[in-house]
Amino acid sequence: MPRRSPAAYKDKRQSARTRLLQPARLAWDGNAVDCLIYDLSAAGVQVRLAGPPEAGTAVRLQIPLMGALDCEVIWRRADAAGLCFRESPASVARVLGGLASPYRAAS
Repeated sequence: MPRRSPAAYKDKRQSARTRLLQPARLAWDGNAVDCLIYDLSAAGVQVRLAGPPEAGTAVRLQIPLMGALDCEVIWRRADAAGLCFRESPASVARVLGGLASPYRAAS
């Protein structure tokens, strides 16, 4: 099998991601577990946690001292999940404005 060039592995995400380690809490269907926001983009977040919910599950991401956002699980592994935001960009920016770009407030 021929080897692919590095360009063949180009990230297909539409939004740039910012790496960070932010404690949070994920709630769904009567469950609530601590998690760690591992990276952030304009479209969603990757969280690290044990036993994430199934893809397609509606969840609420609660970030201490910042607020909460409605999300949907897009993918999951044993120790992580990808969540997309289900709220308007303005709502997401209000909650995440202090965390990292792309949500830093303009100066």
